[in-house]
Amino acid sequence: MRVLGEAHIRVRLLSQSFHVNAIIVQGLQYAALMGADFIQSYGFVIDLRRTLLYCEDRKLTVPLVTRDERIECEEECAYTAEDVLIGPRTASLVPCSVRSRYSGEGVFESTLKLEMRGGYAARSLVTVAHGSFQVVVLNTGEQQLRVPRNMLIGKISSRPVEPVYATEPCESNSTRRADELERILRNLVSGIADENLNDEQRHLLFELLWSFRDVFAVSKYDLGRTKILRHKITLSDNARPVRQPLRRLNPRDRNEVSALLKDMLKSGLIEPSDSPWAAGVVPVRKKDGSLRLCVDYRKLNELTRKDAYPLPRIDETLDSLSGARFFSTIDLLSGYWQVELEPDAKEKTAFITHDGLFHFTVMPFGLTGAPATFQRLMELVLAGVKWESCLVYLDDVIVFSRTFEEHLQRLAQVLLRFRRAGLKISPSKCQFLRQEVTYLGHSLSTAGIRPDPRLTERIRDYPTPTCLHELQSFSRPRFILSPFHQTFR
Repeated sequence: MRVLGEAHIRVRLLSQSFHVNAIIVQGLQYAALMGADFIQSYGFVIDLRRTLLYCEDRKLTVPLVTRDERIECEEECAYTAEDVLIGPRTASLVPCSVRSRYSGEGVFESTLKLEMRGGYAARSLVTVAHGSFQVVVLNTGEQQLRVPRNMLIGKISSRPVEPVYATEPCESNSTRRADELERILRNLVSGIADENLNDEQRHLLFELLWSFRDVFAVSKYDLGRTKILRHKITLSDNARPVRQPLRRLNPRDRNEVSALLKDMLKSGLIEPSDSPWAAGVVPVRKKDGSLRLCVDYRKLNELTRKDAYPLPRIDETLDSLSGARFFSTIDLLSGYWQVELEPDAKEKTAFITHDGLFHFTVMPFGLTGAPATFQRLMELVLAGVKWESCLVYLDDVIVFSRTFEEHLQRLAQVLLRFRRAGLKISPSKCQFLRQEVTYLGHSLSTAGIRPDPRLTERIRDYPTPTCLHELQSFSRPRFILSPFHQTFR
């Protein structure tokens, strides 16, 4: 069973209340199960012959639930309520109904029959009112899709809910997560300019994003873990472990590094190590004042065999976006940390701190082969839709299309790939269904491609280089601008 969280609650049995530290799980066959710790702590006795649970101290007798009285998960067939025609590569709301007059929430899952017709409806939580509800159906084909009335389109699963009495208002982790995700996704959709989408289109976009809400992260360490590949570190012949000395840190940085290590240990990103390797840490202060923990892997990189897997050419990537009208940019949350290390690679990533020696369990930043591994992963994840529906450069993905309906279909394809790969994206760094976005240092729109205005402003205000070092630091923005201005050619 999947554990969703914990809560301190008050359970009422008949006229009396009991305090319980409860574990909230998914898929439980009963409304609640009281374990041996509860029975022992309150002095209950189980009488199997009379199927009773009683407590002499409290003068309480409770009948036990028998096998025939189990609370079963209810499942109802869902049928289309009317004929619906859906254009090619178009999404539409389809009215549905169940035979009963059920009202409440349920989990909708489509049938194979719909997919065989070329339709797609994501597994989603729906609200049923007097037996009626709506689902978003995507026509993934090139021909018009007819969804006939009374077609078995899927099933609705629901479970009776029993009241739980808590000592104070409390929410499970899953409830808080769902509320936070709804707030984030609604803000994403509402932030789209009015001239880009109408209200119905906004609703369709939100419904699509909500059906893939498990792909969105809600916090810094809400990371996925892909099983598609692992990062390996292959050393050159005769390589020997390198152990760097402990670096001195000022008291402020040392305290913040200790706090970061605690969070990373709790999240399973690192673990204590007894490795012969030891790299030094380099705390880097970010623009917002917080600390980023970097590890100096230069010595390890010198001894590592290089991975020749190519990264895409940015100019070829941008050329493929010609003619697109709608764009969505997707950024993975700490993408490298969603890739596990091969077991024998972990000790090679060890780093030394005032709190001891640790090594990574996931691919850290700074390894020479990390970009190649991550690009290989993304191309495996998006194989079959890359170039046609989306483009990818490391953890930056852009989905493009000529029409709104086509865009929803392509967006669903990409999000489905991320779900299957076990990857999570950062909603704060995503933009959906925009007619102008910034991608890889360029501004993309229906008018074409131009340099990011923020970059050109920095170039315009850049002081005249006075030494070789300053001149070399100027070469990167010059390279980006060279296709757009004859001065740089």
